[in-house]
Amino acid sequence: MILYIENNFNMQELNFHPIDNSSDTAKICVPLLIEMYKPKSVLDLGCGIGWWLKSFINNGITDVLGIDGHNMIPELKIPTDNFFACDLSQDLKFSRKFDLAICIEVAEHLDEKSADQLVQTIINSSDTVFWSSATIGQGGFNHI
Repeated sequence: MILYIENNFNMQELNFHPIDNSSDTAKICVPLLIEMYKPKSVLDLGCGIGWWLKSFINNGITDVLGIDGHNMIPELKIPTDNFFACDLSQDLKFSRKFDLAICIEVAEHLDEKSADQLVQTIINSSDTVFWSSATIGQGGFNHI
C-alpha cells in the first residue's frame, strides 16, 4: 500500500528536505502517518540527520532506523544506535520488515541507474510507503 496525503497546507510552507530543519514539517506529517497507519516500526531511507525519525520518537515510536551517509553522523538528531551509514545506491537487505518505510527527497540525488535498486529496497522493507521526491526541473542541491 502506498500512502498519499492530501491536505490543506500551503506546500511552500512545508520543508521536506531531511537535512535542513524539516522538524516543523515532520511535526505536521508524522502524527498524520501515525494516526492513519499506526506503525510500531519505521525505516527512513535517506534520513539525513534524522528530523523525521526524531518526530516519530517524540510521538512514542522508538523502533526506528535511519539510513544515510557517514557525513550525517556529526549532526544526527536521533541516537546513533538508530542509524546505519551506507550508500543508498547499493543493494540493502533487512532481516525484517518495518511497518512503515519513508523516503523523502532522496531519489533525485541518486543516479538513474540506482532507481530500480532504491525502489526494490523500499518495497522489500515495508508494505506501507511514504514517498516524496523532486519533480523534473525542480531546483535544489545536487538533483540529478
